Amino acid sequence: MARLAAPGPPVLSGHSRARKDKAASSGVADHVLDPSADDVKARVLELTNGAGADAAVECAGVNAVLDTTLDVVRSAGVVVNVSIWGSSSTRSDPSLTRE
Repeated sequence: MARLAAPGPPVLSGHSRARKDKAASSGVADHVLDPSADDVKARVLELTNGAGADAAVECAGVNAVLDTTLDVVRSAGVVVNVSIWGSSSTRSDPSLTRE
């Protein structure tokens, strides 16, 4: 699905070793990042020549992950949030729109 949604290289970021291994071995992601070891924002910007991701899916329901997801998507990009949040996000509404 990632290959259909955006022309850039699919990138997966996550802590789960099993998910990262599966994404790499199945070809789901061209690049697999570990947010505890990689600067995800810097790496995504590097992989997209500074443009940012065309689309991103946030699945963790964690404010820091949502912040990073929103930070790595290009202007007019698409963010899909499929998390089940136990409480409201701390991200403010004005930061969700860009020029």
